[in-house]
Amino acid sequence: MVKMVSTTKKRWNLLPEMKVAEDLGYSKAELQILFNRGIISESDLKNKDIIDKKIHDFLEPGYESSLHDPFLLKDMDRAVERIQKALRDKEKICIYGDYDVDGVTSTALLSDTFEKLGADFIAYIPSRQDEGYGLNKEAIDEIARKGIKLIVTVDCGIRSFDEIEYANSLKLDVVVTDHHELEKSKDKDLLPKAVAVINPKRSDCDYLFKDLAGVGVAFKLACAVLSKVPNLANSWERWLLDLVALGTVCDVVPLVDENRVLVKYGLKVIAKTKRVGLQELIKSAAIQIEKINSHNLGFHLGPRLNASGRLENARLSLGLLLAKDTKEAEIAALNLSKINKERQDITKRILEEARAMLGKIDDGRNIILLKNKNWPAGVVGIVASRLMDDCGKPVLLFEEGETESKGSARSIDNFSIISALEKCEDVLVKYGGHKKAAGLTVKNEHFIVLNEKLIEIAGKDIAEEDLIPEIIIDAKIDIENIDVTVGEYIKKLEPFGFENKKPVFIIENAEVKNSALVGSDKNHLKLTIASGSSSLSGIMFGYGTNNDLKSGDKIDIVFTINENEWNGRVSLEAMILDIKKI
Repeated sequence: MVKMVSTTKKRWNLLPEMKVAEDLGYSKAELQILFNRGIISESDLKNKDIIDKKIHDFLEPGYESSLHDPFLLKDMDRAVERIQKALRDKEKICIYGDYDVDGVTSTALLSDTFEKLGADFIAYIPSRQDEGYGLNKEAIDEIARKGIKLIVTVDCGIRSFDEIEYANSLKLDVVVTDHHELEKSKDKDLLPKAVAVINPKRSDCDYLFKDLAGVGVAFKLACAVLSKVPNLANSWERWLLDLVALGTVCDVVPLVDENRVLVKYGLKVIAKTKRVGLQELIKSAAIQIEKINSHNLGFHLGPRLNASGRLENARLSLGLLLAKDTKEAEIAALNLSKINKERQDITKRILEEARAMLGKIDDGRNIILLKNKNWPAGVVGIVASRLMDDCGKPVLLFEEGETESKGSARSIDNFSIISALEKCEDVLVKYGGHKKAAGLTVKNEHFIVLNEKLIEIAGKDIAEEDLIPEIIIDAKIDIENIDVTVGEYIKKLEPFGFENKKPVFIIENAEVKNSALVGSDKNHLKLTIASGSSSLSGIMFGYGTNNDLKSGDKIDIVFTINENEWNGRVSLEAMILDIKKI
């Protein structure tokens, strides 16, 4: 493993080179990229048939052949039986979701499914501002008053022990579907007292893939219930994959195994979706629907759907996804775009204020906690993520209320924030999440204690090297080998996301032909480099306002490759991540 430090202080980590002894019909870079992702191994190189099959299964996975049986999920049979009883007995059902994109798409997915089955149901998404994450007793009271007999949670519920017991006391049955980390006692899972608890992360669950998003778990429940219905239109559940793809990408779960398959086929469904709300949302984001990709989901559609839950109420986003009328959908999509613009403005303000506060902290701590009365809890997670990128440390930001502070945490690769919070649960009101992201509430009187505890934990568990931002590089490449064929191959690797990132390449000892600062603030670098008779153009966003590169300079660059199309002509451009002058 070769490591280099760039002039921007980032570590360049060039992954070990795969030893390829013979021509197998693939370029060295193609094999290296798949090797880096664990798709093939060096021992596979001895058998071309094995290599061909593994590569084909990854690049072109079959839908039915690649998905696992939903009944392998622990308690799935019990959940299906209880839902079937509700359908038979005409009981009212409540789908109880969450206000992020994963929760909203999960709620919409089960709403579509229950509507198809003729169920008597309502959908409930709590207000982030007034109710917070997960089940709450006031909501359960309201649900009970409406004559509901069964609550099915999506993307929440795994730690709602008291709330589910309270629901039981009101003669309400609860089916939990969730994917968040379970609370444990002496390495044993603690489960709420529900009729069924479906979560692939259960230690007693034999399901073959543990990293489904909440919407993925909801889809599995839908598939299981639908499989028991005779005379249903063949493969109707595939029309739900637009929601599965959207929620899966936006929840930043690993895009491998089943998630890769669900998103890959989900993008195909989105391209021809019958969902008028999604059509209008895509139109409002100025995306060509036939060319939609995972980046569009995560960076264009997701933020719009998330905006309502962050600043107002996520039921607006749910209404959009379930809309039947085009005009209604158009109005909802425009409203979401407007709210998202407001969210962007608030994010910019908070980021500036947080950076100023961070600049005053210089005591060597490995974790950052900041709070402010004017930081909306629905937005601090976005800012925490950007601040983490700035400083290379885990960041927790809070909106300070009168008695409690609600916060979001974002963490670096080698530090599990949920494990750290488990060690602080005695001073927390509630918390939940994953290794890299979490939400939490703390009483103001305990904030200093929480800060001290997390600083101590991070000081012990985070190595100095972990705090230096790292760029993982897939392979070396020469300029003359960057052609349309490479661009086509990279497209085959999609969908990109967590654990299947766009390939990163390094070009060494290239000559600068010309460079210029561009953009309204003149802080982006436009660059052309050459080696021999071959050249490559690229851009580095956020380079800064001081361009010290001149024609003839020798540099190494790390970059990804983008494909541009103009007037029918396809060209490749380097999206530069970092530069090192030689």
